Amino acid sequence: MGDWHASFCRTCGSPLPGENDPARLYVPAGLLAEGGEGLRVKHHIWVDSKAAWDEIGDDGKRHPEAFGS
Repeated sequence: MGDWHASFCRTCGSPLPGENDPARLYVPAGLLAEGGEGLRVKHHIWVDSKAAWDEIGDDGKRHPEAFGS
């Protein structure tokens, strides 16, 4: 069993922020309604298993699998 999980709103089903570890949270990008203009992708994970038609169009660091790979 992995250590990944997701939380969803009971009312609308939207993904919710969650804890990565005691120092960091993840926030699903789709939750950002405003203020995201200055955000940039820093990492792409599992790029070795992306679809052949999927093109990464930015300079985020590419990881063949999870972080650290």
